[in-house]
Amino acid sequence: DAFHPEHFTLEARASPSGNWTRIHPRPPPQCAGCGNDVVTDVSPGSFGSNGVTISGVGANTVWREVRVQMRRYESVGSVKIREVRIDGCALGKASTSEVSEGLLTVTSALTPTVTSVMPSRGSTAGGTDITLRGNFFGASSVTVAFGAFDCAVSGSVTQLSGGESEVVCKTSASGVLHGGIKHVVVSAAGYGDSVPGGNATFWYVDTWSARTTWGGAAPPTGCGSWLDDPNCDDSVVIPEGQVVLLDVSLPRFYLILIQGKLIFDRADISIGASYLLLQGGTLQIGTEAEPFMQQAHITLFGHPKSIDLPVFGAKVIACYECTLDMHGAPQVAWTQLAQTSKPGDTSIKLLQAVTWPIGSKIVIATTDFESPQSSHSEISEVEAISESGTRVHVKDTRVCHEYTNSGLPKTCKHTPDGALTYPHLGEEIVLGGTLLAFRAEVGLLSRNIVVEGDYDARFCPLADLADDGVTRLSCNQFGAQIFLSSPGHESLVGRLSNMEIRNGGQAFRLGRYAIHWHMIGNVKESFQKNCSIHHSWNRGVAIHGVNFLRLEHNVAYHSMGHTFFIEDGVEMYNRLEGNLAIKTIPSMNLLNTDQTPACFWIVTGANYIINNHAAASRRYGFWFRPERSVTGTSVNTPMEVHPINIPVLEFRGNQAHSNGKYGLRVFDIFKPNEASVFQDTFVWRNGKAGFTATVCGKVGFQGMVAVQNGLVVFEGRSTSVSAWDESYIRNALFVDYLPLPLAESYGIFEDSFEGVKPLGGPMEDGIL
Repeated sequence: DAFHPEHFTLEARASPSGNWTRIHPRPPPQCAGCGNDVVTDVSPGSFGSNGVTISGVGANTVWREVRVQMRRYESVGSVKIREVRIDGCALGKASTSEVSEGLLTVTSALTPTVTSVMPSRGSTAGGTDITLRGNFFGASSVTVAFGAFDCAVSGSVTQLSGGESEVVCKTSASGVLHGGIKHVVVSAAGYGDSVPGGNATFWYVDTWSARTTWGGAAPPTGCGSWLDDPNCDDSVVIPEGQVVLLDVSLPRFYLILIQGKLIFDRADISIGASYLLLQGGTLQIGTEAEPFMQQAHITLFGHPKSIDLPVFGAKVIACYECTLDMHGAPQVAWTQLAQTSKPGDTSIKLLQAVTWPIGSKIVIATTDFESPQSSHSEISEVEAISESGTRVHVKDTRVCHEYTNSGLPKTCKHTPDGALTYPHLGEEIVLGGTLLAFRAEVGLLSRNIVVEGDYDARFCPLADLADDGVTRLSCNQFGAQIFLSSPGHESLVGRLSNMEIRNGGQAFRLGRYAIHWHMIGNVKESFQKNCSIHHSWNRGVAIHGVNFLRLEHNVAYHSMGHTFFIEDGVEMYNRLEGNLAIKTIPSMNLLNTDQTPACFWIVTGANYIINNHAAASRRYGFWFRPERSVTGTSVNTPMEVHPINIPVLEFRGNQAHSNGKYGLRVFDIFKPNEASVFQDTFVWRNGKAGFTATVCGKVGFQGMVAVQNGLVVFEGRSTSVSAWDESYIRNALFVDYLPLPLAESYGIFEDSFEGVKPLGGPMEDGIL
């Protein structure tokens, strides 16, 4: 491209490590001793990295590098030109600051280029033969450098057809501590250096399968199977500063300690461990910018008597002062039905187009009344997708429609052809002059990055198959956990997206949750998005002593105990948006409240709870339960915090249906010191009541919609204020009867889970 002189700035420095000095444009110099440089001419007008002469008023300075910064064309960025000179000291022209005529052209046509580097990675020990191709202007000899490391050229340059050239070189050693991605620079005599960029990079990295990674020894391969080799303690340490690329699948290790960096190669990779500990290190499976598109599978091993790491426990990915990156193939995490699906249907119509892989498992939420006698969420396998991604054809449908009071499956049904057993709503209907949508959620359970708890073949040889037809459930209810914890704001970074954890959590053990963000403080760089958590023995996601976490568009299915769990009351500014929880079952030996669990358990209002959906909890959809003071580990927090007085930051657009007792429960005392509003909450077909507020102060319910809840719309006890504009239910719509399909359903309202009551069922054409 060509640029008028007023369009660019020139900066120069005398050495590669020197300071940049602006030489164009410059104010007219006093020229006492010609200490200032002013550009008067550029020759030639077109140039590449071979160099250019810049003339003008100056001190006859030799500049080793000149940087051209385009002012009007920011997308061009900057270009470095080597070996240029400002000539002359024309005192009589001190008033002439610059030449305003003519053009400056920086052209790649005069600059060597590198088009391919094969292979593009090699050991930090050096010795990798590399073939480079590009335009070297017919030069008979070139030199090659990968960053600061020479690549010794062997033989002469080969001229290829089409004007390209080829050269072969052998890498020098970078050393373990100085590896990484390096720019490839080819220097051709008379034409200067190639401009770094594009594909002209080489990655110094140590692959797991290379002997050089292990000091010449054979690469570690780990233990045998958990069943045949239970006492194996083979372990691996990746020391600080070393980067290892996992390019092979490995069966099992006792401990993998990562103090450096372990990166999954872009291939189908599986690995197992009892403990995968990130101590100041990094585990990377894809990045947010470049997601992992292959299959990655991490299996964690252990049993209730396994040795607990301090804080983290066992059967765990433990992250301490670490970076944990897991980014699977982007997918729509969940959507809703566009049309009602009837019993016998083998396809469903979706509201949003999807590209879910064939063979994926999906869950279709119940739209009936939930109880141990009527649990109608169904899991199917994707057989095909049609109608531009909006119709999903299914097979291998399973539903466990009866459960024990403790939440374990009792009676299940399997239809290999995919036929659904129950109706699932996908309807819009006008009620009271308002258009309302009653739609079952459809969540994607499968992801291409999987963290799974081994079912423990030693103690559970006849492990049950979960209702997804894939997950083997531990009979000892001891699953996998991802545990992120280190003290201090931003002391770790966790970025999870489009990954799956199954057979997770460890029943009846405090702190042993499927995914646990624990006592970190601020985590503004961390997030969990579009992930799937299913068949967890202890919660779905716990947010404990953490602020500013983004938890968005996740799907959790079949969790024991509160599914999305904000723990102590000190947690602030976390954003829970667009998450879906289906089927939350009791945990009979954890917190007392876990015996009557909620999809979302929230103990302070200082967070953003927006557009989440809660379905099929055995008790509550959303339970807002501020404590009088903070609890748990946070009781030692130096500041005095009283959650019952903290106002709601934002609670908006949430929906709860088909929960055993209440859609929304505010219990027991909430007296915020500022007005607080629960905005636009939609509760329908919950077993006992749509919503309840026990003892409230300045609390309003704005835009509530409650439809066909089992016994009553609203329950409340008292308010501590008398003004209607401080404690109110306003702009609400309450509807008792919904003329839409409903399967035979029951409700249990006592906390003892006794006293089954019928709540409706089909009459003619599936209409109540």
